[in-house]
Amino acid sequence: MAKTKELSKDTRDKIVHLHKAGKGYREIAKQLGEKRSTVGAIIRKWKKLNMTVNRPQTGAPCKISPRGVSMILRKLRNQPKTTRKELVNDLKRAGTTVSKVTVGNTLRRHGLKSCMARKVPLLKPAHIQACLKFANDHLDDPEETWEKVMWSDETKIELLGHNSTKRVWRKKNDEYHPKNTIPTVKHGGGSIMLWGCFSAHGTGRLHCIKERMTGAMYCEILGNNLLPSVGVAIKPGTTVEELAQWAGHIDMALVMTVEPGFGGQKFMEDMMPKVSWLRSQFPSLDIEVDGGVGPDTIHHCAEAGANMIVSGSAVVGSADPRSVIALLKDVILEAIQKRSLDR
Repeated sequence: MAKTKELSKDTRDKIVHLHKAGKGYREIAKQLGEKRSTVGAIIRKWKKLNMTVNRPQTGAPCKISPRGVSMILRKLRNQPKTTRKELVNDLKRAGTTVSKVTVGNTLRRHGLKSCMARKVPLLKPAHIQACLKFANDHLDDPEETWEKVMWSDETKIELLGHNSTKRVWRKKNDEYHPKNTIPTVKHGGGSIMLWGCFSAHGTGRLHCIKERMTGAMYCEILGNNLLPSVGVAIKPGTTVEELAQWAGHIDMALVMTVEPGFGGQKFMEDMMPKVSWLRSQFPSLDIEVDGGVGPDTIHHCAEAGANMIVSGSAVVGSADPRSVIALLKDVILEAIQKRSLDR
């Protein structure tokens, strides 16, 4: 039978109002254009419940009893990795037959959600205590301290993703069709081990570990990759000789041409001999100059051997920052090209 149209609340209230005025079912139905049976049903509901609107319905009863719900929630508390299929089987053994969809809906009603398990390092109690102690010891360290820290670690990357699973939609007896299979290798899937490092200023070198990691190999990796990933900066008062012992192990050296921490200082041209000496001793080293660099001083930096510069006030305070940047860049590139031709 087709579902009938539900009367509006205003129409129902009119029916009750006319009934209170002493009019009969037939007269009310004729006046409002409704069926006599509909008018009678609304008036009877009003007399019985003192209301004309429909009461909210409770819906279908839960297929899982409160005891069954408690059982699966208890199972998940003890074993969070339990699947819906396993819970369905547990309920079936207890005498309740439901689908995985029903189980999932029940769990979501109780605030549970299916999520990917996060990957965390496998730590022993001693490791956990050491990590906690480190965190407590450095809890109040200022942000500047962490900007000086270089972090490093190793990670294993699965090339074929042997831990992952995929699903396919197929017809019966087509399970061996090439499109319905996943290629595998007998050694269990290839992988590579990588070592890397980073700091607050960016990423460092990336090293591929091709052999089994040993203590000696780890020290060698740190010696060949960690220090070169760190640049060294010297203030105007620091001699270039103090930097020389590290220059062969790093990728970049920064020569400050102003005292750090104070804006608006003038360019210190007497710092350029440091740049010239570094360029002559370490031709492949990235040498950066920071402090007072602008259109009037960029030639001193380029001629001394700098191939990287930091310029702030000269660019921001210019009426045409784009042209200033282009000028600084062109001077540096021209000097680099000239040095390459002189070799």
